[in-house]
Amino acid sequence: MKYIYAEKQEKSAIDLKEELRKNAGANRVTEYNYRSDKVEKAPSGGVRAKSTNMQLPGRPATTGGGANDLIRESRPNPKSMGEFLNRKNADAPNRLSPRGPGGVDFTTLELRYVGKPVKGKGLDYGFSAKEDPEEKSGWGGKEKAQLISDAFLTWLALTPDKFWVNLNPDEPNRVMDAQFGKTDAGRVLLEADLQMKHDFFKTVDPKTDLGKRFWASLPKVNGRPCFTGIRNWIEPETATVLEQDGGIYILDAPLKLKSTPQDFATDPGGGADLQPDRGRKG
Repeated sequence: MKYIYAEKQEKSAIDLKEELRKNAGANRVTEYNYRSDKVEKAPSGGVRAKSTNMQLPGRPATTGGGANDLIRESRPNPKSMGEFLNRKNADAPNRLSPRGPGGVDFTTLELRYVGKPVKGKGLDYGFSAKEDPEEKSGWGGKEKAQLISDAFLTWLALTPDKFWVNLNPDEPNRVMDAQFGKTDAGRVLLEADLQMKHDFFKTVDPKTDLGKRFWASLPKVNGRPCFTGIRNWIEPETATVLEQDGGIYILDAPLKLKSTPQDFATDPGGGADLQPDRGRKG
């Protein structure tokens, strides 16, 4: 029997394991803890400039491999990536080995495996990324790998109640948790929430064909559409993982968009009126 914990264990869980060990045998009950028992503290050191490994900022690299080589060779943007590959291939035009990370779409890079922690020896991990058949990508790997590493360490350091952002215009002083706000993971979550809201309102923009059809489909009072305010947010759904030899393979980590009617006291500004008759509701 194996138990995997990502949060602090409650007394009931500890008592249950002790009872199982007594009845089934101590060597038949194994537990893995993937959360630090230290005092909560956001990872320090900011964005790392050199390391793409799953390790704390400032620590020397301890792992390597083909994937890491491709990530290290990637450049920040398409222009610098193309210049790098041209120089590399010009130096050895007849080489048989891969000529660089072109063909790997690092925008799709995801953490897919986390191994069993070994004290003093770091952590095994695995990434996955989609191919680019036109081999026009291969850039941005360092930044994406560093961001994934920082997000993973943030998840270990902070409790789940810290992982939220809030762009309610009526609550300007409650945008995000203070500790979470110091991390790149917090920045990315906030940017994603803002982009999701922009995407939604572009979709219902009455100047577009889809937006016109949306407003035309709404119930009307005195010829004007009824549409209250709406709040959209993103929540993680239950992840699917496979445990093997103390490591975890992340098979799926889906997200879900949720919505609920909600009016706001703050005027959106910008001269836009996506609620033609805010005072009337059908």
